Amino acid sequence: MTKTAAALCAAYAACAAYAADFDLRDELAPGYAQCLTAGRQDCEKRAFEFWDAALEEGYRYVADKFKGDPQELADLKAVQRTFTEYRDTLAAYEAKRAGAGHDKQAAAWSVMAVQTRAQAIYFVDEDVLGQMAQQWLEEQDRL
Repeated sequence: MTKTAAALCAAYAACAAYAADFDLRDELAPGYAQCLTAGRQDCEKRAFEFWDAALEEGYRYVADKFKGDPQELADLKAVQRTFTEYRDTLAAYEAKRAGAGHDKQAAAWSVMAVQTRAQAIYFVDEDVLGQMAQQWLEEQDRL
């Protein structure tokens, strides 16, 4: 086995172990499927809240890492602003397409959750995401 193949296998194994606790490919956020099964109307909003908290954690981590570099911090803030504007515009567009009532709001929350999830996965270490997912699930069980 080549070094590259070995590294890919190790990376896949690490991802698979993480996915065993919370499958990022199949579930929008920790507890999302259970939320839907319970017939909750706020599942998309709760998914967004989880990923928004994760993304904020990621931004904080990167900002701390580049504390001494004003240009890097300015670039990070620009990324934050641009992403938020894009996400919110896309959510408004989807809400408009969805019509009225709960479907409209659910569509907006869902888009915001999906987009924020992608951004958070980019910025947040997967071990931190795993810990956050576990804490989130425990908190949701208490509600």
